[in-house]
Amino acid sequence: MGCDLTSEHTQTHHIQCYEHGGETVIPNLASLCEPCHRGLHQHDHRIDTPPDGRPRIRPPTQPSGREPSTASATARSP
Repeated sequence: MGCDLTSEHTQTHHIQCYEHGGETVIPNLASLCEPCHRGLHQHDHRIDTPPDGRPRIRPPTQPSGREPSTASATARSP
């Protein structure tokens, strides 16, 4: 599930949490629709930014240390 919302219909999320020193600068921000933003916080997902620069929502690491498959939702960098 990817979102095609324009920036005025999204919420800004700090990739590195603001409370943990994440800065409010473009490389540390991602635009998320409200359901994805809420789910990110409720389910302890995180955002990774691969070399192509398009942030991806990733599920939390499983207790075994293995990562589950990548979530299909994507975040957009503002």
